[in-house]
Amino acid sequence: MSSRKYLIGGVAAVVAAALLVAGLTAWWHYSASERGKAAGMFDVALRYDTGNGMPQDHVQAAELYRKAAEKGHVEAMFCLAVSYAKGEGVAQDWAESARWYRSAAGHGHARAMYNLGVRYADGRGMPQDHAESARWYRKAAGKGDPVAMCNLGVCYAKGLGVVQDQTEAVRWYLKAAEAGHAGGMCNLGSCYDSGDGVGQDRVEAAKWYRGAAEEGMSDAMYLLGVRYAKGDGVGQDDVESYAWFSVASAFGSKEAPAHLEAAERILTPPKLEAAQKRSQTLSEQILMNVGGE
Repeated sequence: MSSRKYLIGGVAAVVAAALLVAGLTAWWHYSASERGKAAGMFDVALRYDTGNGMPQDHVQAAELYRKAAEKGHVEAMFCLAVSYAKGEGVAQDWAESARWYRSAAGHGHARAMYNLGVRYADGRGMPQDHAESARWYRKAAGKGDPVAMCNLGVCYAKGLGVVQDQTEAVRWYLKAAEAGHAGGMCNLGSCYDSGDGVGQDRVEAAKWYRGAAEEGMSDAMYLLGVRYAKGDGVGQDDVESYAWFSVASAFGSKEAPAHLEAAERILTPPKLEAAQKRSQTLSEQILMNVGGE
């Protein structure tokens, strides 16, 4: 009898919880839709999108993003564009995605400007146009977007939509790097390595590779391993070289595994043990930097 009562009580609790969620969902939906406030609609849309406080529902999210966007809510315009790009809650539609990115960008949304630059670069949803791509990257960079800064640097390095200018590429890589962008750091390191657009400086190259590596960029980890193997810009150190090749391999570098095997062959057992411990320490530090576990 007692177990039956417990079972009934448990079911009742589940039903009560479900009704509570349904009630809260209805209340949120009423608050947003009936009152017609764009900010409220966006808040509920975001909750549907992420499943925060109500069951995840991308269709409802997209519907409310649209309603809020049509009332002029800029972040809703951006999120609706993302929904169309991913095909979440709506059929994937690159042209419609670009249209809403343009709307948000027209209201000064930096990441929408950047994404519009990407769309012009890859030609999804609009004709490919590198000049327009660079123009939107520049707008986003002017608002402090470090990814746009780095991409604009790439445009100058390759002459995509702008006159090729390695010095200007370095200037934008430096801006991105100083804003903490790993790609900007790595690209800047490469410029110092080769002397493109700046005086060749292997010590400075290694410094920027290290910055990018510590932010989780596997290419930079690999390049730093090479620097330690050769003693190029840093003191030659086989243990440190092995450690960076090991971490680079773990983070997905395609080049590092072969170098890791070669590095292991030249280490004595005590040095190999030290290198493995160093690798573990580096991995833990990098995961903390990038927010991993």
